Amino acid sequence: MRSLEACYEINFSKVNFIERKVKITNPKTIVTGASKTGKSYLIYDFLSTFKPKEYLYIDFSDLRNDTIEVSKNLERFIRMNEISVLVLENFDFSFELPPCENIIISTKTPINLKGYKNIIISALDFEEYLLHDNRHQNITQSFNSFLKFGNLAELINYEEHKKIHRLQEIIELQCKDETQYEIFKILIENIDEKKSLFQLFNNLKNKMKISKDKFYETCTILENTKSIFFL
Repeated sequence: MRSLEACYEINFSKVNFIERKVKITNPKTIVTGASKTGKSYLIYDFLSTFKPKEYLYIDFSDLRNDTIEVSKNLERFIRMNEISVLVLENFDFSFELPPCENIIISTKTPINLKGYKNIIISALDFEEYLLHDNRHQNITQSFNSFLKFGNLAELINYEEHKKIHRLQEIIELQCKDETQYEIFKILIENIDEKKSLFQLFNNLKNKMKISKDKFYETCTILENTKSIFFL
């Protein structure tokens, strides 16, 4: 049970959180959204209303957490420690959920589960952006930065010369392979163009070997995870 014991020691009481317009209010909630939009911090905010010994936080993107070990021992561990809040971050639903009063799940792909409320979290709108922005005193400067570098909370107070590089890292992090990266990249490069997916597919096909099915399937995945929006 080493993975679970290590997870049980995690304490979020000292995490600083700036209010978002979306909150977790249901004891059984699934939080979805693109990478770096604030899913984890929304969960930290929810956990701040509980004592550390009342919750168990497991992040399956953490390589130290063994999914097989967790699935075998989770229900017994919850009973032994009288845990009232279970958080499963980056959960792939590969095992059955145990009984628990509160279960909060984060995942990239939306899923409907009986008894669970779904919350889709997007990056900051401009009002939320201003709450996070402690570098610009001038609203015009803030708005220019909002348009130029995007609306991810993580980037707001980065040094300006580092923002582009970090944005590129974030794009790479949410792509599982080179093919998905190239598809995501060509979508972003044409973000201000009126083009069909077929046109983009043909452009990409001239650069790399890719099937039409793979291209459209990846676009659907990116749309479902709210990484992109089509107009």
